Amino acid sequence: MIRLFIKVSVLCLVSLQVSGKSQPNILFIAVDDLRPSIGAYGDELAVTPNIDKLVAQGTMFKQAFASVPTCGASRASLMTGIRPTAKRFLTHKSQVQLETPNATTIPKYLKEHGYHGVSLGKVFHTQTDSADHWSEAPWRPKNVNNYHDPKNVEIAKSNHSGRAYPYENYDYDELEHKDGMIATKALSELRTLSKKDQAFFLAVGFARPHLPFNAPQKYWDLYPEEKIALPSNYFRSLYAPKQAFHNSGELRSYYGVPKKGPVSDEMALNLKRGYYASVSLVDAQIGRLLNEIENLGLDENTIVILWGDHGWQLGEHKLWNKHSNFKTSTHAPLIFSVPGKQVNQQTDALTEFVDIFPTLCDLLGLPKPEQLQGESVAHLLDDPNDHKNTVAFIQWKSGTTMFTEQYAYTEWFDKDGKFLTNMLYDHKKDADENVNVAQKPEHKELVANLSKALNTKRLAIK
Repeated sequence: MIRLFIKVSVLCLVSLQVSGKSQPNILFIAVDDLRPSIGAYGDELAVTPNIDKLVAQGTMFKQAFASVPTCGASRASLMTGIRPTAKRFLTHKSQVQLETPNATTIPKYLKEHGYHGVSLGKVFHTQTDSADHWSEAPWRPKNVNNYHDPKNVEIAKSNHSGRAYPYENYDYDELEHKDGMIATKALSELRTLSKKDQAFFLAVGFARPHLPFNAPQKYWDLYPEEKIALPSNYFRSLYAPKQAFHNSGELRSYYGVPKKGPVSDEMALNLKRGYYASVSLVDAQIGRLLNEIENLGLDENTIVILWGDHGWQLGEHKLWNKHSNFKTSTHAPLIFSVPGKQVNQQTDALTEFVDIFPTLCDLLGLPKPEQLQGESVAHLLDDPNDHKNTVAFIQWKSGTTMFTEQYAYTEWFDKDGKFLTNMLYDHKKDADENVNVAQKPEHKELVANLSKALNTKRLAIK
């Protein structure tokens, strides 16, 4: 019976050229600043039962990388399948409509192929970016205060930036939280969309665990103080060049955070605790969506894809936020749950976020737009050990990083493209990237080979 069900489901997916409900629905879940701090990814601290459940229903990509470690640029790259360069997709303000105005996007392409596209919360960085690519105007909750503790509310009002402390634990109803509102809106949309004769592409973008780490007290309670510790590499990576580091400026824009120098250990521990509490808050909202998919009987014909837009530094190398070429800033979760495909599996194959668009095309039986620069990983849903992609590329301003199955190699260039400096980490010996070994004589030939491969790819990207 199980084999029969799988064969029938696969046939449904293969025959997607036919319009209407024969096409699978797509629930596309974006989570801001989500690193793999998830139970299913092996994080023993994380309390994420709903994301773990999604993993059990599909395939977890353990080595997935955002193409650029900042939100606007990462999302623009992912939604177009186009790689960043030193001149494209550079900042959190990057927009498809400004930087690649002739490119199609996932929602536009699906809309052209019969889908009803809906965007809730933060999917693109700004609502105006490619807004006409959806079937309905993108929706976000309005006039929502980031803070609920009266003390923080007053601080935010008196601060021109509207920011108070970078974290908050206060006892309030999570449905009053921005992400609770987004989930509630998504439930309503699911009920409406389930009644349509048209397949839907519902993209839901959650705000946390982006700063400020404000979550109801019950989520903080999941992480007792005695379980929170500073990272083992709470120090700058040895011999890494100055280009590898930044001043954690995003964090320093919040009230009570010193403008320079290290934060106190107390604040560092609270930041980590608040981050995990925010992850659990979002996990609960994702659970609401997954439960509604089942309640509406949509689970047998709905593809669910979950991704974090990039990684996040929780004090590793004394860095906070993202904005670096270290693995911690670029490594992010990616999960596919596809009816008729294998379940409860994981793959170590190197995967890039520019691979998501072509993968969707393969799953839906659609031709791939010529602009796509990634590779489909649909084959990994059938055989997670079928590794075809052996490298992943990251661009962060003037720095290009190439991840292989063993190494992380980075080069920085000046505005004229002249080589400045580099760094190399052997993940088999130094998984946390604590000691840059690029300058060691014994690695001269290795560095030369990695440099050639990196620059061949970098210069080929248009």
